[in-house]
Amino acid sequence: MAVAAVPAAASEKEESRYGGFGGPEVRVSSVDGSAMILPGGRGGFIFKWGIHGLALGGGGYGLATERMYTPAGQQKPMRLEFAYGGPIVDYIFTPVDFFSISASLMTGFAVFGLYYESSTQGPAADGFHQSVFCLEPALNLDFKVASFMKIGLSGAWRFFTGFHARGLDANSLAGPSGGVIIKFGKF
Repeated sequence: MAVAAVPAAASEKEESRYGGFGGPEVRVSSVDGSAMILPGGRGGFIFKWGIHGLALGGGGYGLATERMYTPAGQQKPMRLEFAYGGPIVDYIFTPVDFFSISASLMTGFAVFGLYYESSTQGPAADGFHQSVFCLEPALNLDFKVASFMKIGLSGAWRFFTGFHARGLDANSLAGPSGGVIIKFGKF
């Protein structure tokens, strides 16, 4: 019986494969009720076994849409800027098929800045900036279009902790997002 288990374990070991990917991603979301675009990218190293896989990597996104915000009690608007990113863990279901589904989790940091439009020196001069912890779980659906390329769709939810600045808080900045990614690599 123990002898029968050894060949099975060896064949499972032979089926293990490695790969990697990287590529640009664009997400659409909202901040305090206003639509915004978040371009960025992500990549990772893929460990595959059987019909499952695990990707370990990272990613990051930044606000591309100009977002002006007028704090309560002020008449002069301020520009909001932010970026976030960090390590990402993906559990991939059926990574070798025509399509794959994965659940991912990004844990990292975000940097926020609010400053007046006339500022030439950024948030430190006459505004506000803060770094906070962020968490972003996501569900992803990837379609293989070539042996080296996949196009994916994602749905995620951003969470931030400890942010509060001039009427904006973590709940104003957290929320759902949808994205499109083009992945290049060895799958």
